[in-house]
Amino acid sequence: MESARSASGDAWTALAKLLTILVLAYASYLVITSLHVKQFLESSLPLELPFKSIAVFGGVMYILWIRLARDLCGSGYGIATALLIASLCLATSPWFGVTNPWWFSVYGIASFLAAAILIEKNLGFASNACFCLINWAAAWIHGVSPVSAVGLGVGIGIALASGWAGDLAGIAVARALLRIDAVKALYRR
Repeated sequence: MESARSASGDAWTALAKLLTILVLAYASYLVITSLHVKQFLESSLPLELPFKSIAVFGGVMYILWIRLARDLCGSGYGIATALLIASLCLATSPWFGVTNPWWFSVYGIASFLAAAILIEKNLGFASNACFCLINWAAAWIHGVSPVSAVGLGVGIGIALASGWAGDLAGIAVARALLRIDAVKALYRR
């Protein structure tokens, strides 16, 4: 039979993990809504490519936070965090402002889910590129914005670099935090 002390410790760990993914999802949302880089990217990166900001900054906007949740809290928590980030984004506006077709936001959920699954499988370096490819395919299929072959090639390279940087940053921050005994005990890692 489990002791009361152990049961209360499990409850605190579960609460800490829940609060962690809520805070990380909200932090990602704040970064997403605070970075106003579209005009800067239009002038400095003149590629015919929609959603350039994701390719360039997706590692910091999404991947870092999802990886951090996964590495701090354990398997499955990265996926939960990704879906929370998507929910926060979609609660405030349609996916990239696209309202026709009305279900276009499903691509947002799919891209977050795919990125999180890659992170869960320790393929985080490719997660931002996958995220971008889903959105670029959606933009091309629905005629939202043109995607040139050159833009796609350069965009994939940039997205891989950004995703890799965000993934490595998440791993490094999680490892540093888990070296602290109180944090390690809180997350029971």
